[in-house]
Amino acid sequence: MLRRALLALARSRSLTMPTSWSLVLAKGQPRPDRPAAIDLTEGQAISIGRESGECDVMLDSTAFPRLISRLHCRLAAKENEVVLQDCSVNGCSSDGELIARRAVLREGSTVVFGPRGSLSEFTYR
Repeated sequence: MLRRALLALARSRSLTMPTSWSLVLAKGQPRPDRPAAIDLTEGQAISIGRESGECDVMLDSTAFPRLISRLHCRLAAKENEVVLQDCSVNGCSSDGELIARRAVLREGSTVVFGPRGSLSEFTYR
């Protein structure tokens, strides 16, 4: 009986899992090098960095040159989860924790591109 209930719960959750995700700018106004949102769909992988020709999403700091690496990170949506892989020198954090190499993002996570604890101009939720 318990097994049947767990299977039903698993099926119902898989039917309601999102097929698209967005990281929305939490502070400041959007600009060409700081988009209002970073969108991702199931099965998609995107790169984020300051080199517009090499990355899918361009971020660049006007206040702190080279805060964002040429290839800062990659985001991938696969099997109903979003994974952030840090490729940078200055780092990324999720919910205040430095991402060592990669992290699974949760709904409502706050992601900062740049040093942990900084008043980064790149805070997304």
